[in-house]
Amino acid sequence: MKRVSSKDELAMFGTEPVRARPYYDPEYLVLEREAVFKKTWLAIGRVEEVPEVGDFIVREIEIAKASLLIVRGKDREVRAFHNTCPHRGAQIVGKAQGNAPALSCPYHRWTFNLDGSLRGIPDKKNFFAVDEHDCDLSKVHIGEVGGFLFVCLSEPEQSLEQFLGGAADVLRGRNTAIYDTYVEINNVVQTNWKSAQDNFQETYHVGAIHQKTLVPMVTSPSNPYGYPWYEIYEPHHRMRMWRNFDFLPPFFSGLTAPPRNDSEEVRSVDDNGGDGLDVLALFPNFHVNNDIGRYWTHQFWPIDVDRTRLVGRIYLKKARTARERVTQEFMVAATKDVWAEDWPLLIAVQKGIQSGAIEHIHFQAHEFPCRHVYNGIVEQVARHQATKVEA
Repeated sequence: MKRVSSKDELAMFGTEPVRARPYYDPEYLVLEREAVFKKTWLAIGRVEEVPEVGDFIVREIEIAKASLLIVRGKDREVRAFHNTCPHRGAQIVGKAQGNAPALSCPYHRWTFNLDGSLRGIPDKKNFFAVDEHDCDLSKVHIGEVGGFLFVCLSEPEQSLEQFLGGAADVLRGRNTAIYDTYVEINNVVQTNWKSAQDNFQETYHVGAIHQKTLVPMVTSPSNPYGYPWYEIYEPHHRMRMWRNFDFLPPFFSGLTAPPRNDSEEVRSVDDNGGDGLDVLALFPNFHVNNDIGRYWTHQFWPIDVDRTRLVGRIYLKKARTARERVTQEFMVAATKDVWAEDWPLLIAVQKGIQSGAIEHIHFQAHEFPCRHVYNGIVEQVARHQATKVEA
């Protein structure tokens, strides 16, 4: 792990402008799909979403045209499969979540055990030749760290532990299991997925766009842009910044103030020993944000070169009182307000950049997280292209 904060320290990751093409070229998105999204461990959910035997969730990875079925088997193991019947290719499960003692394709009723093995074929005698071992559900690599589930759509080059490195200890060190409910915000915005992610991992824009929502919360007279300091766990990074927990919008009273002395909460600490915001950004597209009274995640899924599905989840403890319910409603509404301030600018970025008017993007020192992800993508694309040439 490497900790950096100054302009000179951040310069080691590059100072030159970067190419604008990867933000608008459809051909580059194809390379990202093959080199990044089909070869990298991707966050897919939480273990609490499949707590009991037979529980399942379905996840659509649109960039890879993949539908995944994650299910807990009778042996309590969580497995992942392509949501595709080996008979004629129909999707086996058509709803987002549920529970079933077995998995049955709706088209011809081929049935599968919870471990993915073939259980039965109607009118099997009329098939010319069926090797039942070749008719199990197609497995997808899956792993879990800190309660988070990850999948890899191809044979992984590294184990999940190796891929996460020191970031795995950060995930494990957070007491995320105490949050037993979540609210999901799922939006499609007309911008490139990297532009969307860049927006959520730099504070340089906060003073221009978020005057009423974030400036009083994350900036101070000594740090007017709210710049964080960073920990590097290649290819991941962590941003840690000061947080003014005394700030509340003027139209809200102390009724909604999150508790500051809950011993169960995980705190982020700034250099001055105070509470802070803590953002762990896992390559290529997943952020885990730690705060008092909650944590939340952002995930940035490309749909097309200029369309991104942004999935945000705010994880909370189930409300036990009216006060807690009001607090949680406020948290969700405040998050939506911040996003609403970002959307027009993200759309404007895409309109400007895809015109081809600029060839390069100029990152400043504290837009380091944007450069860090960009560098990782470019490196993986280059390795992928080199492998194709060698083949």
